[in-house]
Amino acid sequence: MLLAQHMAPSSLRQLRLCFLAPGANVHTRRWVNAMVDRGHRVLLITTDVPEAIRAEVYNPFQHIGRWSRIPKVRVFFAERAILRTVRQFRPHLVHMHWLAAHLSTLRLAGRLDNLLISVWGRDVVWPFEAAEPTRLVHLKQRILAQARHVTATTHYLAEQTRPLLPPGGEVTVIPFGVDCERFKPLPGSRASQDRIIGYLKHYLPDYGPEYFIRAVPLIIRRCEGLRFEMYGTQPPDEYQALARKLQVGDLIAIHGPVDHDRVPDKLRSFYVYVMPSSYRSETFGVAAIEASACGVPVVATRVGGVPEAVRDGETGLLVSPGDPQALADAVVRLVGDAELHARMAAAGPEFVRRHFRWEDNVRQMEELYYRLASE
Repeated sequence: MLLAQHMAPSSLRQLRLCFLAPGANVHTRRWVNAMVDRGHRVLLITTDVPEAIRAEVYNPFQHIGRWSRIPKVRVFFAERAILRTVRQFRPHLVHMHWLAAHLSTLRLAGRLDNLLISVWGRDVVWPFEAAEPTRLVHLKQRILAQARHVTATTHYLAEQTRPLLPPGGEVTVIPFGVDCERFKPLPGSRASQDRIIGYLKHYLPDYGPEYFIRAVPLIIRRCEGLRFEMYGTQPPDEYQALARKLQVGDLIAIHGPVDHDRVPDKLRSFYVYVMPSSYRSETFGVAAIEASACGVPVVATRVGGVPEAVRDGETGLLVSPGDPQALADAVVRLVGDAELHARMAAAGPEFVRRHFRWEDNVRQMEELYYRLASE
């Protein structure tokens, strides 16, 4: 195995951390840059094209020459390049983000000492109605068995992960927290005047954009003066067609993605944020946490780890999944009860600061790094 460099407790200062993670993902960027800002030396190994990463970056496909153009052999040569790079970097630990159920992941995990694996959600929770193939379950079990430790973003995800671990395997819950300096209420917000009911998430069926659209005609029958806005990845034509079919096409503005730097302002423009996820693979609900931090009440579905992100009756309202009428009822309740809306808007930021402050989550992860590096 590739031995990591162990540290005595008295020498815990700068760590050399090797990340194996999807470089284009915003959560990877946040974790990597946070550890760089804490004074650690970080190497990110990724096959993506990362943006705004302040660490050293290594893409194995860019270092294997002509083999990168031959799919059947490039993985083998990429594995060798990764192991060689890790050996040269001599990390105190290797942190793998996202449990990729591939044989190449198993081979790498078996060669890396002091391995920490962070599961994110769909890498553990099977997102389809049909049962997960047994071979994939066994592969995940074998990969996780190579880890010194495992982290999960919610208690729900930790419970879903534990059956995959060997006896005595540990899971520590460390969320993707929120930067409360960026996501916070601002004085003079126009949300109360504009009264926008908003959706800001990917346009994937599991996230329920269809149910948001279907709830709109049920809402406008009982409330006036509302606007509806949707933001996400490039919206499929089917959602525009559905809005027209329900005769609310002129009431719903369906937009493409919002740049990450503009997300706080967009959330603050909403009067109510709606997260109508329809399946248990919604293992956390970072968007709901961000909305609450901005002082925006949330209407969300009671699936997966969402009840950990939305305190029902305190920071928002939880309803059953796949039920446009229930979504509409909850939105109408918040719109029609100014006192309830104000109470939830005030409770959200405090709830997030208490449980999901990014600085606290970074400190938790760093403490785990030090513990694993010193044992």
